[in-house]
Amino acid sequence: MTVGYLPLVAKADFTIDMVRNLLLMFEVRESDNPVTIELREWGVWAVTAEGVRLFIGATKEMPNHAARETLPN
Repeated sequence: MTVGYLPLVAKADFTIDMVRNLLLMFEVRESDNPVTIELREWGVWAVTAEGVRLFIGATKEMPNHAARETLPN
């Protein structure tokens, strides 16, 4: 479904715990640079400009999936 002329590109359901994790990412930073949100098949990650990664939360349960996915350093 599209709203107006803009197609939906990505979607993630956030729980309150996921929002707290994302807020933590901002609270511990010393710079005003933005945090990038990565939507992957099974979860959401926050990544800083310095390359620090934090798993925000799972978007769906996929047992043992984390062991199979290789994330960039």
